[in-house]
Amino acid sequence: MALLVAVSLPRQLMVSQRAELNYQTATIGKQLFNLAHWPVLMAWQTYGESLAVQTSSPGNILGSNAYIVSDYAEIEISITSKTNNTLKYSLLVNREHRLSGEFAIKQTKSRSEISHTLQGTIHSPIIGGFIVLYIHSLVDNMFNVSINNLDTQLKLAH
Repeated sequence: MALLVAVSLPRQLMVSQRAELNYQTATIGKQLFNLAHWPVLMAWQTYGESLAVQTSSPGNILGSNAYIVSDYAEIEISITSKTNNTLKYSLLVNREHRLSGEFAIKQTKSRSEISHTLQGTIHSPIIGGFIVLYIHSLVDNMFNVSINNLDTQLKLAH
């Protein structure tokens, strides 16, 4: 029965998130669009004691990389496109599962709306659905943590 459930879970991942902050797009982008800031913004160290994180320098240009290695996964993140308002990235999990993500900032009168999407397919036929559920829960948590940490860092800077 468990095998039937595992095989029937979707292997497509689609995450869409939104938040608002009271800062200008450029101010948010300096932090959010730099992979060197992601380990702190997203509190990656809280996800595993044996987590090793390495980011390229600089972390805010096309082709910049971040590598995360834990007991459970090896992840490579690369910036694939960047403008003043968007950052697109690719995510390679265990050298097998490719996902694509995007952060976008839309400026309104006094606030900025931050949106994040992550999508892709997990290719493991038996446990792929469980991996999708796990990644979805991690991404939701990391987005919330990153917005809170970003807000705190920007408040402290002003």
